[in-house]
Amino acid sequence: MVYGAVACLLVLTGFFLYRFLMPEEPDEQIVVNQLEAKEIRLVSSEKTVLYEENIDIQIDKKGTVTIQSDNNPEKIEEIEIAENTLNTLVVPYGRRSRIELPDGTKAWLNSGSILHFPSTFSGDKREVVLTGEMYIEVKKQEVPFVVKTTDFRVEVLGTAFNVSAYEQQQQSVVLLEGSVEVRSDHVDETCMLSPNEIALLDTVSSSFRKEQADALQHISWVKGYIVLHKTPLINVMNYLERYYNVAFEYIETPRIQRMTCDGKLYLSESFDNVMRAIGILTDTEYSKENNSIFIYNK
Repeated sequence: MVYGAVACLLVLTGFFLYRFLMPEEPDEQIVVNQLEAKEIRLVSSEKTVLYEENIDIQIDKKGTVTIQSDNNPEKIEEIEIAENTLNTLVVPYGRRSRIELPDGTKAWLNSGSILHFPSTFSGDKREVVLTGEMYIEVKKQEVPFVVKTTDFRVEVLGTAFNVSAYEQQQQSVVLLEGSVEVRSDHVDETCMLSPNEIALLDTVSSSFRKEQADALQHISWVKGYIVLHKTPLINVMNYLERYYNVAFEYIETPRIQRMTCDGKLYLSESFDNVMRAIGILTDTEYSKENNSIFIYNK
């Protein structure tokens, strides 16, 4: 599974205190609190099953669901879901999941995502509803596949693309291969994407802006790392909040707000390794003292 190398980065019983120190200037602090862990939920009809680990789900055409644990691949569970029902997979902060739908389509759900999907696809379209982020490889068929979000929909026949539809964040669709049609729910507009193009939603006009993009960078989270290009450090910290289920409290941090990162950040299970990587990407150094971590300008 894709998450085997990306177990959990932080095991915090209390909190870490980050101090960003600049010569002859006041200390800057970030307090990091570990939030209460929540389980992945698979809801079908009136039944809810909870999982404390990242899971791999496979659904066959008969409605049999095979569930495999990320940390224990030999632990396999089978459950049945009713026909003609709408099911829900809830992936909370700090968790990831992969699901193979009855038509053979494969989807990877990032932390903080919810996917609604039917037990079987029928009729003139295959449709799922997403909140959050998902990389999906659609099984090619004559029947179109539709991903609906709160503000737009993506329609394809068979292709691979990433949809990011978190609330109060930049929403986008980036195409790896094939072609997709992106349509806003609020204006009469259609955006056609070719490989390595991204459609960015303007929340004010509800229209899309199309740009060139490296699609592989946008789906790198599936493989356990993120690619940064002049990315504000605050954005990186926001990503880590969701990915590792932590909350950051910034205490007078004007310089931190201006820092940017370039490079590749592996979402390692080793806290020291991640901090060293952030130090390299921000041209800083760090040290540890008890439950505090100190970051210095070089």
